[in-house]
Amino acid sequence: MSARSHAPGEIPARINPDRLLADLYHLRRFGGRAEDKGVVRPAFSPAYVAAGKWMADKYREAGLRAVPDRYGNVFGCDPRHDRAILLGSHGDTQMRGGWLDGAMGVIFALEIARAAQDCGTALPFGIDAVCWNEEEARFDHFVGSRAYAGVLPEGVLDTAVDAGGLSLRAAIAAAGYAGLPERPVPVSRHLAYLEGHIEQGPLLDATGGQLGAVEAIAGAKEFTVTFAGEANHAGTTPMALRKDAVLALTHALAELDRRYRASADDRIVWTFGQIDVTPNAASIVPALARASVQFRAPNSDMLTRFETILHAVLQEVDGTAGARLQGVRQNLDYRPTPMDPRLTDIIAAAAESVAPGRSRRMPSGAGHDAQFLAPLMPTGMIFVPSIGGISHSFDEDTRDEDIVAGALAMARAVDALLGPQNASWLAERSLTGDRA
Repeated sequence: MSARSHAPGEIPARINPDRLLADLYHLRRFGGRAEDKGVVRPAFSPAYVAAGKWMADKYREAGLRAVPDRYGNVFGCDPRHDRAILLGSHGDTQMRGGWLDGAMGVIFALEIARAAQDCGTALPFGIDAVCWNEEEARFDHFVGSRAYAGVLPEGVLDTAVDAGGLSLRAAIAAAGYAGLPERPVPVSRHLAYLEGHIEQGPLLDATGGQLGAVEAIAGAKEFTVTFAGEANHAGTTPMALRKDAVLALTHALAELDRRYRASADDRIVWTFGQIDVTPNAASIVPALARASVQFRAPNSDMLTRFETILHAVLQEVDGTAGARLQGVRQNLDYRPTPMDPRLTDIIAAAAESVAPGRSRRMPSGAGHDAQFLAPLMPTGMIFVPSIGGISHSFDEDTRDEDIVAGALAMARAVDALLGPQNASWLAERSLTGDRA
């Protein structure tokens, strides 16, 4: 007897909140701290490797085919279908990470894929899940999703190193991934991508919102700025004769902040998050000083304007305090990425059905793996609140009821995608080669 056809609402009806939360709290154990909810599970670490193995086991238990790759990604593929909708997020954390950044979306994907398997109905497409690795830039940004998308730069295995000097290639080998296939799951298998995530900002929490449908992911530019001075004795070198790299750098940063504030609106943000000084001694005039300058905005024109201001200020400050501008290196250049309008409408409707009057459309100020899948297939994201707007911190947290609401809304969006009109839309886009 053949399986009956999929009926609307079947997947959301099989979401099990207790199972969802139990799995999410269990994933926290891999790298979890005893004293708070913080998690230290950086890419390729023993904690991440153990978490990846656990995820593979959970995929198999759910009836999926577990497929790990060389970059530490772990896919759970629906064995009943050649084509599928992909759901997921990243499983690695910052070095001082929160327990939900990425992990929540990984478990959303597991729970929804499991619910789809439980339906016992004939779905038009499968539901695949993925746990991406190295989103958080221990070595380089978004390594796992960029590898899947085929846009990882050549040579990055040897050029990307962590703070201790370990290369990405060496980390892959140490984790036991070197013998795994590079891209075992082809992009052509997937018709759409959905990612659940905490907001990592204050908007939903501050306004009493529960769910957000992401319309676009902000673009980002980042530079490392270096000033060179001359090391000398701090007690015997007169101020007029000094070549102080730190004074030049801090003057540049202060002037940048002043000009950025004068030209910014509330959609752009900037950060001088990393500062290094050589020799970094209290009694030595600094010989070298470098800082990161990063800005993010949903509009390319804003990013270009801030880059122009950066170069103008650095030229003006060159020579201040006797120090010279040694170099400007660009580290990031990500364009703003819109989410698919039709998929965003579907997610927004699902969010409103779960949280009436407490859902909204919104941008993402943070970068996500979704931005590298968006050029390849219809892509969408759903946000839940971050308590106090805190993320990338041991204090990161979200209420359990908001987590469950996010999973239910994402399940309803997936269920809508499997309906006749949307399934036909996805199939037609695939047949015509209109992947983005």
